[in-house]
Amino acid sequence: MNLEEKARRMQMLLSEISVPETCKDVKKAWIDLLDTLLNEIESLHIKIKNQDEKIEKLTSLCSEFDMDLNNLEEAVDALYEYFEEDADVEDVEPDYYESISCPGCEQVFMFNPMLLDEDEFLICPNCGLSIDPDGLNK
Repeated sequence: MNLEEKARRMQMLLSEISVPETCKDVKKAWIDLLDTLLNEIESLHIKIKNQDEKIEKLTSLCSEFDMDLNNLEEAVDALYEYFEEDADVEDVEPDYYESISCPGCEQVFMFNPMLLDEDEFLICPNCGLSIDPDGLNK
């Protein structure tokens, strides 16, 4: 028997026995004490149940947090690998830019000829004029 069962049994036995008039106050004090003890036990059961629920929620959140951290670590590792592969490339050519002067407004601007298709025209950022890069002296 646990404490709660023993207290309930003692309470029941005390309420069933008849005692002389001089012991009635003692009997009532014991019954009140057992009532208080049983109420405290019930209160503690409720608190323990609430704490168990909070611990389950916290455990679940910690598990989700751990999974998120693992995913983040994998993503960071993948980024490191990606950038290390780029850093290992020896044939990296620096970006090459040329300048051109717009015939319409004489604005000078830069462009990368490697990024232009064969028949593609440049557009002046100042006046919007279409410029054939092959048709001008650069």
